[in-house]
Amino acid sequence: MIRLIIGVSIFSLTTSFNFLSIDSKDEKSNGYISLNNIDDELLRQKWENAAGTFQFQIINSREFPQVHVSIIEEIEKNRDEKDIVYIPYKENIRIKILPKSMISGSFEKLELFIRVSE
Repeated sequence: MIRLIIGVSIFSLTTSFNFLSIDSKDEKSNGYISLNNIDDELLRQKWENAAGTFQFQIINSREFPQVHVSIIEEIEKNRDEKDIVYIPYKENIRIKILPKSMISGSFEKLELFIRVSE
């Protein structure tokens, strides 16, 4: 059993390079993510620019998901001029995307992950 857990841990460390993951020290501070694993500088810059303009809403779960970095492209593609948009990410996770009109000025940034009861 221990070998299986170690094997899975090593496998997940080597295969999560294209994912954003929550740093254990940051898990207590509202689920901030580590951008250190993103090897593509353009994607890293897109994430930094979009920080606070979208939110992963975890519905009826305490899960903290790994997030594939390519989702930023989907977020920007679905961003509306005036309306808040929700897109599904997983069965129990949706993404709340703030509209361009809201983020063009000063606004209160969203936490990256929140839990929602429905």
